[in-house]
Amino acid sequence: MYLKKQTLKKMDVVICMSLKDCWFFRKNLYFIKKNINPNHIYVLTDKRNFNYIPNVGSLITCVDENEVVDNLTFSVCKSIVEKYLTTQAFGWYYQQLLKLGFALSRYAKDEYLVWDSDTVPLSELNFKDEEGHDLVLVKKERHVPYFDTIDGLFHAPKKAPYSFISEHMLFNVSIVKEMLSLIEEKSQFKLPWFEQCIAARKEDVIQVFSEFETYGTFCYNYHPGKLKV
Repeated sequence: MYLKKQTLKKMDVVICMSLKDCWFFRKNLYFIKKNINPNHIYVLTDKRNFNYIPNVGSLITCVDENEVVDNLTFSVCKSIVEKYLTTQAFGWYYQQLLKLGFALSRYAKDEYLVWDSDTVPLSELNFKDEEGHDLVLVKKERHVPYFDTIDGLFHAPKKAPYSFISEHMLFNVSIVKEMLSLIEEKSQFKLPWFEQCIAARKEDVIQVFSEFETYGTFCYNYHPGKLKV
């Protein structure tokens, strides 16, 4: 259960956007400011979309999506997906990798909240409890290919009885870095983490990787006291 924002420690919000999302964001920004109360908002998008993002003083920074992670661009992501899968969901995979890769960027501080661009926060939200645990909103769904991929990324014998997939996730920067480092360390062919996240799939289906499910499962195994349902 989320607490009222009065006790909320302000945090940075990261939102990945395509061109179509920019128009919705102009309406959604009011609710994000009112009900999440962000310290700063980082919009990760194609630099050609910068002009469509509202300029709200020093609150928003537009970041070229092709400069968030070293050696990862949309074209690189597209080539990786084409190498291992037959799907053409290039943008979908690219945004997931960017959400994790933000932790490696010069903009990342201690933590950041990833918020889905098409989700409206209609009420006041907090993402930590009074003891400082990160609150997560879980679901009952279980997409097996996600866990097959996770098992190929790192040792995770414990699986939560719920799904971490949601419309948002609070990422701890040091934990994300630890996870990505472990993914590269465990890669048989020494692939960069963003390629290994796709290469570790066990079958060719449209959705083989989830950044939220992967991070949640990593915390569940390696930092069991970090997340609280």
